[in-house]
Amino acid sequence: MFFNFDFFKSKTFSFGNVAQMTLNLALMGTLFILPVYMQQVLLYTAVETGIYLIPYSFSILFISFVTGPISQKFICMICTSAHILYRCLVGHA
Repeated sequence: MFFNFDFFKSKTFSFGNVAQMTLNLALMGTLFILPVYMQQVLLYTAVETGIYLIPYSFSILFISFVTGPISQKFICMICTSAHILYRCLVGHA
């Protein structure tokens, strides 16, 4: 068998995959819709759009390097709760 589906019998594994898929859909959806919106609605050029999206890209890069070591030191529930609270207060775009 190419993939062992027995992993999905674990609720933790299944819910973790659903949460990760939801996060990736939101992130990739934003990275697709935002440039289209900026170019079609706000009439920015491709270069202007790219320049405006640089901070967004660097923030994703920075957060990914910071959260790895933090999540290994603390309980995952605390990290997840803090992340959800941050996303609710600040937003993702």
